[in-house]
Amino acid sequence: MIAYLALALTVALATAQHDQPCDCAVFLNINGTDVFITDLPTLYVNFCDQHDPCQNHCADEFDFFTNGGDLGSETPEGPVGQVLCSLLGVPVEDEFVSVYSNLCNTTWEDTGDTTLQPLCCDASSSYYECPVLTTSDLSTTAEPVTLY
Repeated sequence: MIAYLALALTVALATAQHDQPCDCAVFLNINGTDVFITDLPTLYVNFCDQHDPCQNHCADEFDFFTNGGDLGSETPEGPVGQVLCSLLGVPVEDEFVSVYSNLCNTTWEDTGDTTLQPLCCDASSSYYECPVLTTSDLSTTAEPVTLY
């Protein structure tokens, strides 16, 4: 009987080691608040100290989903930017999209990976390329400065 219990405990511990989730998600920071957009595929790790493999997995999934962070990259549902705007359902102006990881159901951590371009969505959740300011735009709109 003791041998049976020992075997059952060993099997339970061995299978539990592969059940630690590394969750990945796409977020947008609006006015200092992180806004969840969508989940990415989860990786199951052996232990909760596998921070780097978790972050790397999330970065890889983000790169795959966005084709290296490109909002204009085509997916079966349309450009990545349009997919994100549709999921958000709110206007967004000039914000970068980031990927976060969450190892073992703790806190979300920014992996440091972001989109190449900022995201812009209009009131009808349609994606558009954000306008880019040039130095000539700045020089025509800036107030003259008097130096003493």
